[in-house]
Amino acid sequence: MVRLAGIGRCVIATCVIACSGGSTTDNAATGGTGGASTGMGGDAGKGGVTSASGGMSPGTGGNGSTAGATATGGGSATGGGAGQAALTCKGQFGVPRLHFDSDAGAELASPTVTPDELELVYTVETSGGTDWRFMRATRASTSALFTAGAPVSELESACATGLRRTGAFTSDGLRLYFVCYTDSSQVVPLRVARRATRAAPFVIDAMTYGTVAPSPSPSRDELELFSTQQVDPILNELGLARYTRTTREQAFGSPSPVRGLESVNGATPTLSPDGLELLFYVGGGIVAAYRPSLSEAFGTPVPFTSLAQTGSEVFGAPEISQDCHTVYVIHVVRHDAADLVYSIMSASR
Repeated sequence: MVRLAGIGRCVIATCVIACSGGSTTDNAATGGTGGASTGMGGDAGKGGVTSASGGMSPGTGGNGSTAGATATGGGSATGGGAGQAALTCKGQFGVPRLHFDSDAGAELASPTVTPDELELVYTVETSGGTDWRFMRATRASTSALFTAGAPVSELESACATGLRRTGAFTSDGLRLYFVCYTDSSQVVPLRVARRATRAAPFVIDAMTYGTVAPSPSPSRDELELFSTQQVDPILNELGLARYTRTTREQAFGSPSPVRGLESVNGATPTLSPDGLELLFYVGGGIVAAYRPSLSEAFGTPVPFTSLAQTGSEVFGAPEISQDCHTVYVIHVVRHDAADLVYSIMSASR
């Protein structure tokens, strides 16, 4: 069994070292994710043309226009227009592409993207490994690659010096749920940074929203949240936790096991926009578990063959895009006994 380096870490570097016969005490990558989402299609208006299936379940989209009464001697009123095509959050991802490597082997962690996938926020280990920073990268189109970003100045004081940090965007890209923690932290305050527009600076709420484990990932409606948790402090084993609340203004309640995945030693979960697919790290790679509805249990995890451990490289800390087509991950490869290279990659389906 691989001994994990710290509760909030993606532990992927630890797996690289363990599988290569090296020490299991090296630092591992932190994994945070955010569940991105997409909007709903409209319902068809009565008496009109039936709309296409729209958006995702649960929740409702905008209604189509209500048909008018039948005119004297005339035809019926026009109904609502067609909605967006339904999401399909299933299927294997293709070969991942590299966005950028870290500088001088510094650890990268917690990638999260805005709904249009043009802004990426992640965390990076500073020089010497004594502190962490939130970083922001942007690009002009999704066909372009992200390059290494710059510090998010308004989040510089979000966490005390020396604390790790992981976070995830909400479905509109205007809120960032995040935590600050040490390697020995089991639960810490959940915080929220908000901005009025994508161009505006973040402002951190004075209120905290409950205590959760590292790597928080909120659902589309922000009423459900998944995270990594420590399930065995002696063996330092990780698992998955689920938190709920009834309004966005409330704090999340106590954690509960993720139904169907109670015995899985997973970490760094991210929930798909439709709420039916949960991606997470386990055994050196990324897997997915599916549930038929939001009220049912998840099934047996299915591995992504393109994001599985292969010798000296592993993948972790997944973040799924709003349209379910792309996943962003932390990739770690060991070139020699003292050289771990961290990078951010993405794969599409």
